[in-house]
Amino acid sequence: MSSAPAMAIEPNRSPENPAPADDDGRSDTSSELTEIDQDEFPRYFDERGGRLFHSHGRSPYPLPVDAAEQHRLNRQHALLHRILGRHIIDPVTQVLERRSSGQRCVVDIGTGTGRWVMDMAAQFPQVRFYGLDIVPIQTRHPLPNVMFEMHDLADRTRYLTASIDFVHARDIQLAIQDYPGLVAEAARILRPGGLFVSCEWDVFPSMSMSNGDVPVHVSAPRTHRFFRITHDFLRENGIPLVGRSVEGILQASNAFTNVHVERFRVPIGGWHPELQRPGRRMRQLLGVYATSVKVSMVGRNLMSEADGQALVQGLLDETEAVHGIVHTINVVYAWRAGA
Repeated sequence: MSSAPAMAIEPNRSPENPAPADDDGRSDTSSELTEIDQDEFPRYFDERGGRLFHSHGRSPYPLPVDAAEQHRLNRQHALLHRILGRHIIDPVTQVLERRSSGQRCVVDIGTGTGRWVMDMAAQFPQVRFYGLDIVPIQTRHPLPNVMFEMHDLADRTRYLTASIDFVHARDIQLAIQDYPGLVAEAARILRPGGLFVSCEWDVFPSMSMSNGDVPVHVSAPRTHRFFRITHDFLRENGIPLVGRSVEGILQASNAFTNVHVERFRVPIGGWHPELQRPGRRMRQLLGVYATSVKVSMVGRNLMSEADGQALVQGLLDETEAVHGIVHTINVVYAWRAGA
């Protein structure tokens, strides 16, 4: 894993929102933190087909990063809070407890719009939060204990070995070509006893248990077809979706102990009697995601606009009509060995 210069997104600071005194206190002294001015932002984006994409040549992330996608990410953040009932798993609170010397520190890998970081920073004002992403789409008004940084997830981070208490990585599989390498970097920067948490969607949706053993490709063939085509497109572009593989990757690394898995099944559509609103929201978000995937595939001449639109519409029609389709998010967490 190579190293690259670290760049921070210049925040709008004020007396009520001062710059923290220890912005770079856990950084490798060989790296420099350079602030990005607002007038530099346009060079981090490319416009294609009326949508904005990242301009970083190395990152495999295939989706747009414009307002529509940012809105989807923010609404997904709210949906997951509704489904999980919290922003964090229970062990996080213990890991982030105050200590007599030094400040607890969290790194959010692939922070996106930064909503998780901002919500967590408000909940834990005594903790320092760093959000890393390839594009500067986060708020310019972060909380005093927050810093957002530009970072290619394929590169080594700037943090010192064994300097971080908690590494969080949620819904980043579209941006990662080497998940074992990312786990190795998380293990490097985590202190012994530090916590790593991953949250990733299953590669394919499934049917709820009430539908018996009927597989989704039988009950919802158009939905399965969309996910299969998307999976093949991503794989051919060097993005191996990890889905449920994170548990095995953590175990194989020999750097973590006590690997735990929690799975949450999110309904797609309003069929679930107790989760009608979240189910409808999930279907809406899936439609935005599918449209973004379609734009990327059409832009690479992998299908025509008409075929892409038919693929998306088939997914939307079926998830409205067929009851029992669910998409599972896998929450995997483990402690850094050596405590």
